[in-house]
Amino acid sequence: MLTDEDMQALLDEKEINDLIDDAADTFRTPEDILREQGLTLEQAVREADAFRERFLSLLQAKLIPTDNISRICRDVADLTERERSGETVFLYTALLTENGLLFGNITDDEQKALLWLEHKERVDFLTQRILNEPVYLREFNAVRSYKPLSCCTETDLHEQAILYEMAIQNTFLYKGKNNVFLQNIGELVRLVNANELYRRIKPYVYFAVLSRRHSLMTTRENYSPNIPKMFEYQEYTIQRDNKKNFDTYQSYLELYAQLRESYEGEIDGALTDYCMVSTSNLCEWFYENCEPEDVIPMSLPMVADYLSNTIWLPDSSECSKDFIEVNPVFEIACENILSDADEWKDYVSAMQNGENIFPYAERLYRRAVQSVPCPDKEGALQYAQFLLCGYMEEYNRQLLVNASKNFIVEQ
Repeated sequence: MLTDEDMQALLDEKEINDLIDDAADTFRTPEDILREQGLTLEQAVREADAFRERFLSLLQAKLIPTDNISRICRDVADLTERERSGETVFLYTALLTENGLLFGNITDDEQKALLWLEHKERVDFLTQRILNEPVYLREFNAVRSYKPLSCCTETDLHEQAILYEMAIQNTFLYKGKNNVFLQNIGELVRLVNANELYRRIKPYVYFAVLSRRHSLMTTRENYSPNIPKMFEYQEYTIQRDNKKNFDTYQSYLELYAQLRESYEGEIDGALTDYCMVSTSNLCEWFYENCEPEDVIPMSLPMVADYLSNTIWLPDSSECSKDFIEVNPVFEIACENILSDADEWKDYVSAMQNGENIFPYAERLYRRAVQSVPCPDKEGALQYAQFLLCGYMEEYNRQLLVNASKNFIVEQ
């Protein structure tokens, strides 16, 4: 007779075998991937080379040196402030999503082809979002300045009932049935349906009123919400949890997701999502604390952050693992020192100007050993250079992500 341990072992083995079978079923060879794209390996390699050549040629045309990655990141970020042409968008999107194709020494044709396909997909996606941004912003500004009509329309009782049932499923809004809340839901439905513009973005309007005014909606008789106020920005405390607000935020976003899916096909989804990301920092909180979910929208900077890759600097990966294992406290001391960004502005400039960074490694080493003795000076200096390169890589990535805000302009 099998014991509980034997049964668990059999179940574990079956689960592992199922995962292996699933992986085998979904595995695609490079040839499969290229065939799906209608490309031969030779065609893909030519496209990859042309992509890289276009990037480097445009840098030269914009008088940006091509031999210093940190300088390129700075100059392209600066370029987005002055110029938003198609060339600038290409340089920006290609650089932000760089995966080794632009600056890596890729000699394997299959690897180059696959890197290009991945790179191109991200560039195309981000480019389309950047091109759509002025349209979204213009429509959102029109919503904010809209003066709603005062029409005597009838309440859609069916929609009132559905919205009411949906709302009371969220315990942050309501704990038990309430006629006042039901009547106020009816007034909200009436106000929204009386205005064509609000009908286009129903999920956002309903979400905003139910989340921001849920106390008034549930307690004040004959309450009529001021919908234009719902397009003002609301800042939520997202950096700390008081053991209540994080649960509340999650409930808010679950409600939005439910509303968004319920009205799919009846609304302007892009404008609805743009209203959602432009009126609070709740979506930012979601992606910092929860598993990604398509139904929760992202702002353009959030999309840029999500698609961004770390652009490796030359020789940045050279570091003795033995040193790190023996000196973990020295590592913490160095990282604490590097956390003061203002102190390292001159180092950033040195990297962007192609200067020798060894003096900065010495400075970091001297600061660290004041609190943490480290007899292996040579190893410590090498490690300090490694950390400085990592600091600069993250600085470059964040610089480019922040530059995405330069595309949020109405045209």
